[in-house]
Amino acid sequence: MKRRHPFQAAIFDMDGVLTRTADLHMQAWKQVFDDYLSGESDQQPFSRADYLEYVDGKPRYQGVEDFLHSRQLTLPYGKPADSADQDTICGLGNRKNTRFLQLLEEKGVDVFEDAVAALKRWRRGGMKLAIITASRNGQQVLEQAGLTDIVDVIVDGVVAAEQELGGKPEIMLEAARRLDVAPADAVILEDATAGVRAGREGKFGLVVGVSRNGNEKKLEEAGAHRVASDVYAVSFLRQLPSALDHMEDISAWQGTRPLAVFLDFDGTLAEITEEPGQAEISAEARSALERFSCPVAVISGRDRQDLESRVNVEGIFYAGNHGFDIAGKGHQHTLPEADNAVKDVDHAEKMARERVGDLPGVIIERKRYSLAVHYRKVKSEDVLEKVQEAVEEMRRQTGLRKRNGKKVLELEPAVDWNKGRALRWLIDILPVSGKEGPFIVYGGDDVTDEDAFSALREDGPGIYVGDGLTCSLADYHVRNPAEVLRFLHKLADIEVDSRLG
Repeated sequence: MKRRHPFQAAIFDMDGVLTRTADLHMQAWKQVFDDYLSGESDQQPFSRADYLEYVDGKPRYQGVEDFLHSRQLTLPYGKPADSADQDTICGLGNRKNTRFLQLLEEKGVDVFEDAVAALKRWRRGGMKLAIITASRNGQQVLEQAGLTDIVDVIVDGVVAAEQELGGKPEIMLEAARRLDVAPADAVILEDATAGVRAGREGKFGLVVGVSRNGNEKKLEEAGAHRVASDVYAVSFLRQLPSALDHMEDISAWQGTRPLAVFLDFDGTLAEITEEPGQAEISAEARSALERFSCPVAVISGRDRQDLESRVNVEGIFYAGNHGFDIAGKGHQHTLPEADNAVKDVDHAEKMARERVGDLPGVIIERKRYSLAVHYRKVKSEDVLEKVQEAVEEMRRQTGLRKRNGKKVLELEPAVDWNKGRALRWLIDILPVSGKEGPFIVYGGDDVTDEDAFSALREDGPGIYVGDGLTCSLADYHVRNPAEVLRFLHKLADIEVDSRLG
């Protein structure tokens, strides 16, 4: 059943998702277990596979028990107060903790930038946030990493002991309770198979397995709804705040960084039309673009020359064919691989016109580096099915990449390039002054714009054009091109004020 209401909260595991302390834990466990195993005959050293299978994501003493059991070894349980030199379950666990704290002091805490950027984006979106960990050192680690002030709730091993919680399911459920959200309305982000299983056991709405070490298959087998190596690219249904209502927040985020404005064309600067050739930018929108003294770029699936003629603003960058062809301010960039693929696009166009060109409602749009088959006007499911089958056959025969857009299927060169890559290329050549990098505002409405939103990270806000209840990776939304125009004027006012101030 398709979800119709937004997720309200995100609950992050700490080690391995937010912080790189999982490596320190692994080192500490290896030193302790290898030292203990050296007194046992026929025992192999502790391995990363052992760590992931028996220890990762579990309370410390349980990890000791499970690992020793895997080696057919037994020790008395002991007491949590056992000294670190005692050969008990608790003693080995305490020995590991002592070594971990030494490593933490020596090496400090590194964070995963993708997860921290996602944490900040979801905070801007008004989501409730929690960090969980079975570690009793969680608070210390998070303080050292500077993460305590951007979350609402922290549930670590100390809290778990105080509340007499069991393993991860109970820790996760306690975080949800403290956030005042139902588990079904919360997203769990876990890098350990035990944590993924716990998230499913707790009946959380979305359990994301975060693969940091190539363990995608094991996370899937553990029950992850989704597996991702980049937390910032994780999307789910949420309610985006209105950009028009948060101009002060956007200005504060910019700080003293120089501004740059990047925009899609169809559906953003211009209204979507049934006929691609009918799309026009209004005089008001053109005037709004001309107000900016900062760099401006328009990135579109249209041919660059077509885009330039429709926008018709001098002194800005134009990126056509989803960024395959970029020009402006003395710069020109095209991909040789795209030029080499033109013959394949020619072949795809011939096939398209032969197979679906005469079908009612189908519009074939040829661009230099891509072919678009529009079905916005198609009324028949049979016709739509024929279009989909034909485009798939074209993809197989030509080796081009298929891209889905709003009521359009596109075929383009199978090159690792998209609007996000084009955005990063433009950022590198922007004529900005000062030591700080530019503050990028990117607005777009289509699936292809998600690549740009994902590429932004903390460089600036993505503005989704459409309904705020969305799975978009953007930070804010405006409803339509009319609100894009209002937003651009407000943004230009801020730029003018900063120049004058």
